[in-house]
Amino acid sequence: MKALSPIQRLNAGVLLLGLLVGSALILLEAWQWAALAGLLLIALVGWTTVMTTVVTNRAAKRSLDSKRAAQRTEQLARQLSDHAADSSQDISSELRDSVQRLSSQLLPVLKSTHEHSKDSAEYSRKALTRLRNDLPEISGAIRELDHQFVDFKEQLTQSQKRLMNRVRADVSPVAPALESMEARVEKSERRLLGAYEGERLAQHDRWEGLQGHLHALADTLRVHGASVHDIAAQVTNLGEKSHELEKKLQCFLKQDAVQEDENHTLIANFESALARSRDRLMSRVQVAVREETRQVESLMQLLPQIQPRAILPPSGRWAMDARALLHLSDLVRNRQPKNIVELGGGTSTVWLGYLCESYGGKVVSIDHDEHFAEITRSSVHRHGLHSTAEVRTAPLEEIQVNKQVYRWYQTTALEDLKDIDLLVVDGPPASSGKDARLPAVPHLISKLSPRCLIVLDDAEREDEREVLDAWAKDLPDLERIDYGVSRLGVLAREVHNG
Repeated sequence: MKALSPIQRLNAGVLLLGLLVGSALILLEAWQWAALAGLLLIALVGWTTVMTTVVTNRAAKRSLDSKRAAQRTEQLARQLSDHAADSSQDISSELRDSVQRLSSQLLPVLKSTHEHSKDSAEYSRKALTRLRNDLPEISGAIRELDHQFVDFKEQLTQSQKRLMNRVRADVSPVAPALESMEARVEKSERRLLGAYEGERLAQHDRWEGLQGHLHALADTLRVHGASVHDIAAQVTNLGEKSHELEKKLQCFLKQDAVQEDENHTLIANFESALARSRDRLMSRVQVAVREETRQVESLMQLLPQIQPRAILPPSGRWAMDARALLHLSDLVRNRQPKNIVELGGGTSTVWLGYLCESYGGKVVSIDHDEHFAEITRSSVHRHGLHSTAEVRTAPLEEIQVNKQVYRWYQTTALEDLKDIDLLVVDGPPASSGKDARLPAVPHLISKLSPRCLIVLDDAEREDEREVLDAWAKDLPDLERIDYGVSRLGVLAREVHNG
């Protein structure tokens, strides 16, 4: 069986008290007072019932409102907690994704992460703004509950006081019973108020906990927002550095392309020059090989013509080479000149000395340098050719030929020469002046025999070709022979009988 509520017990007590009072008045035969007490009792019971019903309804309504507010607060707290957890999880997930994309790609991902970080920061700010906007509403709901509770408490207290005052005034005979009933009502009220106050305090504690959690969540969101802003700033800085690096890389690539083109051009030019140099070198090598072959062949033909008594001086370079010596030897053996004059001696002097021994000729060698003249004398003496070869020193001096001044041999060293059958011109050196060998024929023309030969060494050189052409032009009785046999240019003087 369901227990009676305090209000119901109060109504039952009032009815019981009314029955007892009415029964007592009837037994005392106080009908008028009994009727009046019955009416008062009925009115009091009705008014008490109405007031208790009103108070109960208000209390039930306020309790229902309090429960609804609590449920709404808990639901809002759960939504805020879930929303904060989802937001934090989304932000963490987005940050992890951003970091992974930053590590896998450079510039495109940096830009994407920058935009995404901006969205995450904006979302966090919006969530925090919504929470801050909802806090006043929650605080207002709590304050409204507190105001309603205070109003309810005041109204309940005033209603109780008015009811007790009216009961005391109208039902004074039953004061002890009413006091007992009032005590029970106050006890029930304290119990009810205690339960409600405990529930309100519990709700307040839960609200403070929720508010602290919200503040902590707001601080976390601010920290995450600051971190997101820091990451966004770092991403922006990285993006700018990457852009600068990309510009430098492009500039470097352009410079490298230009340098590569220049390198290709240089390599092409170098390869072309190398090919030309290789061709020239091969041509020169081939010419040198052919020339050396000719020299070896000439030397093999030349050596059997004499019986050297000492080491022969070297040939080539400033001295006559083997081909020229072979050519000169062939001319001497065919003409057998008695008087040979050599302007500029050396190796050829020794060979001419050996050739003159075979038929009784003689060679006079003229040199402008005493040092080289002494070397030639030593070679002549070593080979025992002093009877067929003579070496004279004639320093260079200025002489005039065809109104031109040249540096040529001192003429006093040549005054005793006559009937020259072979004139070998191998000096002075080209360093003494242009066409340095030109004066030889004009100065010695009177000393040449009618059938003499004139031999000019190094006739392949430009100056010597000009000298040879000038001699042939000035002396029509000179005819060039043996052209191209060696490097010697040969002019033969022939006497025709009329």
